[in-house]
Amino acid sequence: MKNPQEQFLRLKIEKIGEEIGKEALKILKIPYDYINDTIVIFPNTLKQKTIEFKTLWELYHIRIQIPKDVFISKPRDIYIGIKLRLEINKAYIYGYITYEELAKLHPIKDFGEGPVYWAYLYELHPLEELIK
Repeated sequence: MKNPQEQFLRLKIEKIGEEIGKEALKILKIPYDYINDTIVIFPNTLKQKTIEFKTLWELYHIRIQIPKDVFISKPRDIYIGIKLRLEINKAYIYGYITYEELAKLHPIKDFGEGPVYWAYLYELHPLEELIK
């Protein structure tokens, strides 16, 4: 279990990543909305998909990770990887991966905090492909 300060820091960083991700969706003119506390792109259309932003912030962070229990109990159609570079005040959106792709890409692994589904940032698709 994380200490309260680390949990608070992670929540703040995740919120920053979410705001950056929503801004990127606006720039790409990808409509989104909240439905039952979940971000949905292309709401109320045949292209509707649930998404989750995965925010990384340490220099050594090179992969998105979704805890196995969360991946199964709260699946999202798409996971979007965002890397914050706090020391230079920048953020990079690496791209996205679908639930189905992530489920098959690598064996479930424990990197120290429990079993996760995971993908390297370089394995993500460009966000612009969501428009197609």
